[in-house]
Amino acid sequence: MNLKDLKKKVSWHDFLLIAIILLLILLQVNLVSNLKQLPSPLYGGDLYHQLGAINHVKYGGNPLVNFHNDDPIPNYFPLYTGIVGGAARIFNLESMQAMFLFSYIFTILSVIIFYFLGIILFKNKNVALLLPLIYYSILTYKLRLVIKYSYFAALVMLPLFFMFLILTLLKSSENNKTKYVYAAITSILYGLCSLSHGVMFPTLTILMVLIFIYLFFYNYLHETKFKIKKWKEDLKENLSTFLLLAIPGFLISQLYWYHIIKGVIFNPRSEASILLNMNANLEYSALNNIFETIFNFSNMGAAFVTLLFLLSIVILFSLKKYKEVLKTLRFLFISTLSIIIILIIIPFLTGTSFTVILHKVISIFQLPLMIAILTTLSLYILLKIIKRKNKAGQHIIIILVLIFLLFTNYSGYKDYESYKWYETGTEPLPSYYTTIADYINANTDVNDVILTNKELGFSVNAFTGRKLVAHPPGHKTLIYDLSTREKDLAIMLYGDDSAPREELFEKYNVKYFYWDYYWIHSEFIFNQEGQIVGLFDPIELLNTDENKEILDKYNIRYTEEKLELNPNLRGTVMKYDVLLVYPQFNLTHPWSSSLDEFLNLEKEIKIKDQIGVRLYKVIY
Repeated sequence: MNLKDLKKKVSWHDFLLIAIILLLILLQVNLVSNLKQLPSPLYGGDLYHQLGAINHVKYGGNPLVNFHNDDPIPNYFPLYTGIVGGAARIFNLESMQAMFLFSYIFTILSVIIFYFLGIILFKNKNVALLLPLIYYSILTYKLRLVIKYSYFAALVMLPLFFMFLILTLLKSSENNKTKYVYAAITSILYGLCSLSHGVMFPTLTILMVLIFIYLFFYNYLHETKFKIKKWKEDLKENLSTFLLLAIPGFLISQLYWYHIIKGVIFNPRSEASILLNMNANLEYSALNNIFETIFNFSNMGAAFVTLLFLLSIVILFSLKKYKEVLKTLRFLFISTLSIIIILIIIPFLTGTSFTVILHKVISIFQLPLMIAILTTLSLYILLKIIKRKNKAGQHIIIILVLIFLLFTNYSGYKDYESYKWYETGTEPLPSYYTTIADYINANTDVNDVILTNKELGFSVNAFTGRKLVAHPPGHKTLIYDLSTREKDLAIMLYGDDSAPREELFEKYNVKYFYWDYYWIHSEFIFNQEGQIVGLFDPIELLNTDENKEILDKYNIRYTEEKLELNPNLRGTVMKYDVLLVYPQFNLTHPWSSSLDEFLNLEKEIKIKDQIGVRLYKVIY
């Protein structure tokens, strides 16, 4: 089917689509209107991490480099960040405001993409109207606001990629130039998807291998007989189509992935194996999530979709009509299952855990997309059957299903209102955050490095996009050298020798030092008697003789403990033998007094008549 076939006479379906979009946007506006900050933890929360990336771009930073520190290896996916941060810079928007604004824009795009995808597959606007609502109804309520790169990837980039991939596959058996145009667009989207989320590159690259099998073998298998003559005739065209599909996209993806691949293969760092294994005991729950996603009877909407999806599998492998569409959907269904199976097998072959990748594929990427498409297929076939017997009955069923799906989506938005971090988001931010952020943004360069502890640094980075020496381990890449950075951070903050401290200032190009009243409480939890009863995110080093020697050499206090390396997952992941570094337990001066000679006070903010925030210029 050509795209020009979509330019049909405007019908009532198109006006109803506009009404559906307006309804979804109004529901979003209702959520956003109550927010005074992001619905996320301020310290270590994903949305504030995303805000830091956007602020980095807004104030002139490069979306293709690390926005947390001076490491040349990027630590975040640049597509969403570049779009939203670039718009914030061009139109002088507050970054948080830009995130909410683009949530509306991306929702509109997403619904339109799914609508056109439904028309391409089923050539039926009645059914096409249902596809976006089915997809949205099976997604977690957290995706109701598209204010994070992963949500953008799931709701916009992946369906857009699949729309053009399906157009390419439907045209693959035809000898015309149209399929090359679609293949080129699909390839570009493959590259852009790889820049939008970490799951996309490995899973879509696996998909490219499966597409190779589809083009060269599956396409020529008819009733168990392989048509060798036709295969030889089409060999050149299929090779051209596949190369056009795979090569440009792979090259685009290397804007980000070259650094990761090079780092993992040619310059492995100590954290890579630990990060891959730290979620190992979550493997079972991720596998269990497969069954929960497919056999979801948690509510009426989920049960409705589940039953239609299971019916679609029968339809997919039994129906003889609609050969081209069913052949394409059959391939996409098999390829989705194949990707999941491959990701299940990898841990057994490599001894590492890919739970995070598997979880993302299951929860918000290929599997939900495939469930939505195949559920729509079931509705399409059922409506065809009803239409033969009673044309009016078809329209009644469509209206009833449409109302049911709209109610299900409405419930999803209401569920968001009970999300605990949404309730936090309705509370105003403390004024000192915006005051100090405004000062830093006005008086420092976006690439200046600010010395502070990890959690305070996380919040400073969120509101300014300025760089740090080290940040919380929950947001590091596979090849991020956290152990060296945390060790150097301990020496700079808590060591008693100025010579190595000054060398490290030069190494990291440290320009400023930040303190606020929350420093110690961002690392340790105290009871009313002042005793440590829990941990947030203090400096933790692997317990090695080398690390002990360095801490002892510079009189840095520590204890030997068995702890998780990711503070966000305490109690759920593997523990390691670590050295837990202690600050000076002084609320207003937790760093070593020998650091003072390098500090020149630049800005001070009072909180309830007490000094609550200080920003120092580092002189060396």
